[in-house]
Amino acid sequence: MLQNPATHLHPRLWSPREAEADLYIMRCVLPHIPDPWAFLASLAEASPSCLVLVEFQQLEWILLNDLWYQISHDHVNLFKMSDFSDRYEVITNGDFAGGEWSWVLIDPSTYRTPLPRDTEIGQAIRSLWHRRSEFMSAIAREDRPVAIWGAAGKGIALSHALAQVHNDIYAIDADPLRWGLFMEASGILVHSPAEASHLLPKDTLILVCNPNHLADVTRFIDGKWDLSLPSGIK
Repeated sequence: MLQNPATHLHPRLWSPREAEADLYIMRCVLPHIPDPWAFLASLAEASPSCLVLVEFQQLEWILLNDLWYQISHDHVNLFKMSDFSDRYEVITNGDFAGGEWSWVLIDPSTYRTPLPRDTEIGQAIRSLWHRRSEFMSAIAREDRPVAIWGAAGKGIALSHALAQVHNDIYAIDADPLRWGLFMEASGILVHSPAEASHLLPKDTLILVCNPNHLADVTRFIDGKWDLSLPSGIK
């Protein structure tokens, strides 16, 4: 019988001094910590010979795919691989999920202050908000139902934006744990793909939140509805 994972959750802040270790694994943790370099320094202080494995979503991938709805309140940091290689000795690194996610194994005791550098990242992020405005204007002109495919973080932010300019919205997700639940902020009900195939009107526009899932969703709907990435709506 599987244990209830909630038994391993503790409603308090964790300190690195509570558990010295040779290896700390941070799977999508560092993006949620307000001062990431100070936190890594505290790991090195608590366990001087430790290594840290960090998993994070690639900022370059977000910018490349115009995913303005990936930038939300819960991710207080967005990283590039160079953010780590400029500061630490990198033992090894890689990426997965079509380049959306990366991982890096670092020695946090090797921290060095990165050199100043020119960057276009700030302007690129500002451009994302321009894309958001374009999307909102275009969706407001759509006189048909709109369905969001993907009810996790991306879908939650996208649905919140959609609900401001459109009032006929559906949500679809392949994860059974989300079926029959309501999305945060927008309150849109999440349907299974099978249920949606019978429920959606024929003129529905389906927006696929994650471009990595576009091919699979295209095969599933088999031309039954119009399909697009949010970045294609202008």
